[in-house]
Amino acid sequence: MTEQIRRWTTGSGWEYLAFPTDSVRTPFPVFDPLLAIWNSKRDGEKLPAWRDFEMRDFVGWHAHLVLFEVRHDPFDLYFRLCGTAASETYGANLTGTTLRDMSYKIENKTDLLYFRALVDERLIGVSTGPEYWHNREHIKLCYLDLPLSKDGNHVTHFLTCVVKGQPVWELKP
Repeated sequence: MTEQIRRWTTGSGWEYLAFPTDSVRTPFPVFDPLLAIWNSKRDGEKLPAWRDFEMRDFVGWHAHLVLFEVRHDPFDLYFRLCGTAASETYGANLTGTTLRDMSYKIENKTDLLYFRALVDERLIGVSTGPEYWHNREHIKLCYLDLPLSKDGNHVTHFLTCVVKGQPVWELKP
């Protein structure tokens, strides 16, 4: 992967990477099968929509998935669906809430800047860091954020996957 990769870091040990939508792999091999499913639904440069997927596409992934709706004015992400493993990670089922609603628990400023860049530049993102909001800094989390679009062009949703564990970065930012 020789594309330009954007990188953010935080003081709490979180790292964020963003890369082009034509990527066929991620820095975390665990996500490559999900990225392949997402890529199979693309139409050239057009981004897939949530309606392009069937639940059977995600066998083995269901519990780890979050479906975000992008909101503007102010920019935010609304949890449309939150799988059971994702809910356990957050300590609650967040369906029906927003990232801003969680601001007391997470670094929503960095998260929102990261997601804003993914929306504005139509990028795929990955992030990793400690589960500090439950005082479990020893537990590492990894996220994959795949942009979705109702019209194929403008990012309107994200298909996000969260897994526990610290995979090795295969690509150096």
